[in-house]
Amino acid sequence: TGHGGALRGWRSHRLHVRQKRLSVVVLFNHLADAHAAALDILAAALDAPRADGAADLPRPAWLGAYADPETGLVARVATAGRGRVRLRFGHIPELLTLVADGTAGNGRTRLAPEGAGLRMDRPQENFSTILAPLGGAASPGGLAGRYRSDELDAELEIVDAGGALHGGFSGFLGQGRMELLEPAGPDHWLLPCPRALDHTPPGDWTLAFAPDRASVEVGCWLARRLPYRRL
Repeated sequence: TGHGGALRGWRSHRLHVRQKRLSVVVLFNHLADAHAAALDILAAALDAPRADGAADLPRPAWLGAYADPETGLVARVATAGRGRVRLRFGHIPELLTLVADGTAGNGRTRLAPEGAGLRMDRPQENFSTILAPLGGAASPGGLAGRYRSDELDAELEIVDAGGALHGGFSGFLGQGRMELLEPAGPDHWLLPCPRALDHTPPGDWTLAFAPDRASVEVGCWLARRLPYRRL
């Protein structure tokens, strides 16, 4: 059970085995991959092996940070050991298994190199896109200050503590806590959002700054491309 007595994180998998129905339901009250846990339990019940990533597959050349041109959100792909990669794009990080053809997937998300970018398919969300690589290093210079969204009547404050940037939001709901920003690429930073009220956190906030630092576009999985102007 989660906050307010609501059941959270459940997933169910059903199949017919010798005309009998086998169901697996996983209930979590924390942020974890219920889908993967259900598959592990199902495999154990059927005495079937779970497919692990092939440890001998080479490190894919397409690891790194990308920007989705449609949502403006940053996607990050890193190694996760044993022939797997970790994708950070939605609510929580996802583990994907590498395949010999150079792609990776987990039954819900698939990554495949395409041209200079990376194709990401998420059929459960009816979403497909070509991610654009974010080349180069992020620079904290000139980012500190206050930015305002007139539409939301909210502000974003960024402070520079010896080269380490911290950011926090304020508005009609009050003052949020300051979080350490994570660099993603030129003009792109990420602000963690580890907390939520009665639902899972929306994932990291993407902060896409204009080259002249006069504005920043803010977005997460539930709210995208929100313009903030520098005060």
